Amino acid sequence: MKRCSTSRGTALPIVLLLTAMMLVTVSAWLQTSLVATRATVAARERIQAFHAADSASIRCSRMLDAALPAASTFTQEPAQWRSKASFEKASRRSPCSRSWNGHMRRVACPNA
Repeated sequence: MKRCSTSRGTALPIVLLLTAMMLVTVSAWLQTSLVATRATVAARERIQAFHAADSASIRCSRMLDAALPAASTFTQEPAQWRSKASFEKASRRSPCSRSWNGHMRRVACPNA
C-alpha cells in the first residue's frame, strides 16, 4: 500500500505531456497541408494564366495573318523610306501627350 501512495499523481503529467505532443503534431500537419493546398492552387492558376495568354497570342497572330496581305504582294521596299523629307516630317511630331511638360520639344536622336 505504501508503494501506491508514492507514485500517486504521476499519470496526469504524463497524459498532459502526451496530449501536448499530439497537439503540436496535429498543428504542424495542418499547417503543412494548408501550405501544400495554397501551392497547388497557385500552380493551377499560373498554368491557367499561361494557357490563356498562349491562346490569346495564337488568336492574335491568326487575326494578323488574316488581316495582312500575302508576302508575295511586296516586291520591293517603299520609296518614301529613302526620302529625307518623310523623316523630317516624322521628327516634328511629338510622341508624348500634351499633359507632359516637354511635349512641345522637337524629337531628336542623341549624339552617339
